[in-house]
Amino acid sequence: MHFKHFAPKGLDYAVNRYLYEARRHFGILDAQLNGRRFLLGETYTIADMAAWGWTRVVPFILGDDAWNALPNLKRWFDLVSARPAAIRANALKDKHAFKAELDDEARRHLSGISPPPDPLCNSLGSGEYSLRCWCPDTLDQEPQAKRHGCRR
Repeated sequence: MHFKHFAPKGLDYAVNRYLYEARRHFGILDAQLNGRRFLLGETYTIADMAAWGWTRVVPFILGDDAWNALPNLKRWFDLVSARPAAIRANALKDKHAFKAELDDEARRHLSGISPPPDPLCNSLGSGEYSLRCWCPDTLDQEPQAKRHGCRR
């Protein structure tokens, strides 16, 4: 979800990798639900509770038509969403206003670093460096950008 919606553009490998993994994981859940009311059979368990929170974002991650490829997961999601606790959880979400704009302040909170001053490097200017470097040369996000001389 992060790479698709919030990360800097140009990280096609990361986006494709994590979309593949999301499809695979949700596909496993869909297959597990084939012929079962809940994830572990006919009884609602903590496994259903845990998976429901992540399943709520299927359309956000995989697109609006994702449910078409996951019919068992969609049936189960609707079943769990109709339960009183899920209804209360959704009401809490709807009761509070969450910031939807991804501005510089939101980016700082999302990643724990300041936004890059230019598209090539995440240095903070004036010789300062962020705690992590997001340069294409260091996709492993080295803790100290200075180690690789990232000041382009």
